[in-house]
Amino acid sequence: MNDTKQQPAAGPLAGLKVLDFSRILSGPYASMVLADLGAEVIKVEPITSGDETRNFPPFQNGMSHYYIALNRSKKSISLDLKSPEGMQIARDLAQQSDILLENFRPGVMDRLGLGYDTLRALNDRLHYCSITGFGANSPHGDKPAFDIVAQALSGVMSVNCEPGQAPNKLGIPLGDMAGSIFSVFGLLAALHERNATGRGKHIEVAMLDSLIALQGYLSQIYFVTGQSPQPVGTQHPSIVPYGSFPTSDGHVIVACLTERFWHNFACRLDHEDLIKDPRFALYDARLTNRDALQPIIHARMTPNHHRLLAATVGRARRAQCSDPVHR
Repeated sequence: MNDTKQQPAAGPLAGLKVLDFSRILSGPYASMVLADLGAEVIKVEPITSGDETRNFPPFQNGMSHYYIALNRSKKSISLDLKSPEGMQIARDLAQQSDILLENFRPGVMDRLGLGYDTLRALNDRLHYCSITGFGANSPHGDKPAFDIVAQALSGVMSVNCEPGQAPNKLGIPLGDMAGSIFSVFGLLAALHERNATGRGKHIEVAMLDSLIALQGYLSQIYFVTGQSPQPVGTQHPSIVPYGSFPTSDGHVIVACLTERFWHNFACRLDHEDLIKDPRFALYDARLTNRDALQPIIHARMTPNHHRLLAATVGRARRAQCSDPVHR
């Protein structure tokens, strides 16, 4: 009888081998994504302690939540990289691998005898990916980098707060994760190029550079206006109204990204007059007159009206305004 049980489909990176020397978050997140895509990942950990995140509480069945979250689908090996035996095993594994990933400070892997030039001589098809805090050629290149450091230096924390409040860290570790995200981009591009050249590359990604790149239009605010983007809390630097508005039993999120949304919202507030008010009729006008519009919306979203708003704001349906132009 034939076995009709379906085997899971192989991922697009099936057959690729990744040797992962990274630890904590910025590298392990990248290697986990590669594993999710089908690559075979061998995680190299110190013999005495393993990855530092194995000791981060809370735990389930003796396993750290942190370690579990970043290391699924990987194999693991413990090596003493300062011993001749451990060094030889590491080199043998690198010789068989398609990708090597590390997130030590610049120069550490060279001192261990596992630098790019050394391993390239053993395997010229190896893609060697280094995730650093600031880049090997940066004035801060030899300094340690942590998620909150990248967030602070990139300027992200300066806009992640309410106006007039202290800079605030993002609730997710995007400083670490940004380096992983861009390293995966670089590795996938390098793998494609290797199909034509047959040779590997050294890919270096800095956490700080990556987090600045993720700021998107916020950076362009400076280049267009000459002014640094300012904190607006849950509001938007370019779109009004937008953000979190209090009601008696919580908050309602409003996001009027189009004029139609703005018209619908104003109608549901029973404030159709706002649509024709020259202060609020168009994007630019609402942005200029944000301080005048916000109190009107707050005053309307009182406990007597929160049920009406909760039932309608989140729906992308046409509002029934009395003015047929806006129906």
